[in-house]
Amino acid sequence: MRIISLDISKKSTGLATYYNGVVHTETLTGYDMAGVVIERVGAYIDMVPANEQKPVIVVEWYSETLTHNDRTNTAEELKCLASTIIQELHYKKGVPVVGFMPWSWRKVFNLPTLVKADGQLVKYQMVARTIGHDILKRQSVDLVRNNQKQFGLIHDITSDDEAEAVLLIHAFISLGIREVNTPRLEDSIHY
Repeated sequence: MRIISLDISKKSTGLATYYNGVVHTETLTGYDMAGVVIERVGAYIDMVPANEQKPVIVVEWYSETLTHNDRTNTAEELKCLASTIIQELHYKKGVPVVGFMPWSWRKVFNLPTLVKADGQLVKYQMVARTIGHDILKRQSVDLVRNNQKQFGLIHDITSDDEAEAVLLIHAFISLGIREVNTPRLEDSIHY
């Protein structure tokens, strides 16, 4: 199975690809992030031989609580960016897309999160004071760097975006998800 995962953001997007147990990563940057991601991922999809199954795309998806936890006042822009990328790849390239809530994929690795696992209670202020966004990102990087071989990496990651893209792939594999649904902007929870 081929898997592509994206940790989407406005300034840099982590991209990881998985095939035959090997993971490659890169950080995508550019003025038009949607265009950069769609072009790069589209090129990867186009390289898959016609006799092989198209890859599954795994993305970090956001609940309606994102606007309540918005550190940078860009929540709606980020949701629109992610939705644009997802819809373009799903409909134009015909690939299935799975959306993971941050608390969902982080739970697989026992990493702390900003939202309780039941998706109902937001603990943002308390957690932000004690852990902080940068520390959460650092924990993802440390986990991946300390377990490169187990995660199938053949080179070191260069950003927290890449680390989280790797973790998205392995959360998808660990949970053994069989039904693939494409997230839409108005959806709130997927996995």
